[in-house]
Amino acid sequence: MATLHSLLALYGALDDAVVAVDDPNVTARVEAFLPGTTGPGRQGWFDDIRRFVRELSVDPDQTEFPSRTAALREFAEMRSTAAVQEEVGIGPVEMARFLYVVGAHWQLTSRAEVERELFAEALAVAVPGATGPVSRTGGQALLELFGGNFEGREDFDAVIETAANQNLVSQEVLMYVRHVSFEFDIRRDACGEYAVLRAEYFRDGLSVSKVKRVADPANWPRCSPFFCDMKPIPKTPDSYGWSRVLESISTLCGVVPGYRLRTAIKYWKGERTDGAFVNYDIDDDRANTADDGFTILDRGYINFEKEKRGVRITTLKEVKFAGVPAIATVMFAVIGGYAAIGESMLVGCALNPPSGLVGWKVSASTGKPAKPFDPTVCASLPAAGAPCGCQQPISPTVAEAVDLWADCVTEVSTEYAGLVNHWAKCGFEPTEMVDFGAKVSARLATDPWRIFGLMLGGGPQPKGH
Repeated sequence: MATLHSLLALYGALDDAVVAVDDPNVTARVEAFLPGTTGPGRQGWFDDIRRFVRELSVDPDQTEFPSRTAALREFAEMRSTAAVQEEVGIGPVEMARFLYVVGAHWQLTSRAEVERELFAEALAVAVPGATGPVSRTGGQALLELFGGNFEGREDFDAVIETAANQNLVSQEVLMYVRHVSFEFDIRRDACGEYAVLRAEYFRDGLSVSKVKRVADPANWPRCSPFFCDMKPIPKTPDSYGWSRVLESISTLCGVVPGYRLRTAIKYWKGERTDGAFVNYDIDDDRANTADDGFTILDRGYINFEKEKRGVRITTLKEVKFAGVPAIATVMFAVIGGYAAIGESMLVGCALNPPSGLVGWKVSASTGKPAKPFDPTVCASLPAAGAPCGCQQPISPTVAEAVDLWADCVTEVSTEYAGLVNHWAKCGFEPTEMVDFGAKVSARLATDPWRIFGLMLGGGPQPKGH
């Protein structure tokens, strides 16, 4: 079974319900679980993903997403064919996302007996222990929990904690849910909108050295089912010491014929006294690789730092696909796992490393820079051992603060310019000026404090820590 494909189908079915039913009550319920996905210009994102996957497919008929009912039956069958839950093969990250979306769907059903049986059988895939009476009654108990205590995203932690206390889900799932914090944003530049995804994860009892063992992007296919392959691309004198790989991702890794999104990326590994980081970006010389050209933007970092009780991983990813709206990109990245490699390293790979890993080695500048020095791109000299363009040693939060302030100024200026042009053509409207003034006042009252908090390291804290 292609777990990620069916998981994405379940999330997409929520969007399909919003579009097909066109009922304010359904829209409000879905918005409570998937905030920011149901408004004008946002709903319909799953159709955009369907089109994208078809474009990438060898045979589009072989990569269609299953219906909600078919996807639930697939998860139920996974449990029925495994002797114990631990043989199912779904990691804590995917299991948490599965529980969340099934609980959301349960709020939209008529809760007829036939649906109750199907949902309980699917939820049994999460229940620890032997397959049989215990897993069946566990699935029914999980359904009761979701039916009575799950009305939106803010309820999920409490439901999972109760479920774990009753041995209805594993402690690994509970630990993941407790210690993850995630945000997404949609930003705009001269080329249009793009997705920004930021996540933090904390794990007790983990060391930086263990994370470094798996952190090289060449190891990601061993840590996440979304990464099919990372084929090394030889370095050149122009690569300036950046490592180069051809990244292949899919929700159908291992399925033939399937689909692949292939992107040539470069990455840089560095260390600090309290941890290490990996910066990555689109490669400078994509034309001479098997890059398919669908990815327009793919850059970010993975930062892991030692803390008193363990390790905190912070990830930031900016991504844009050709012809795919930003909200569809967000959902594809989040549910598929494009933005989740940090959590996958923490909750799986680093604690139980597979064999054949590529070891950690700090990147070192070699050869010549790929491009002439441009002070508008790199305004200050890079730190020793880091090429121009590397996002460190500027801390991730400071870099984001700079971006936020630039966005604030740009957005306000752009909106004002648009109003002026509108007034020049259509005449001045006092109420529009009043509305604009209120927006600016609100942003100037809140954004500086939010940005100042980021610069002081006041980013979102993982729950339970």
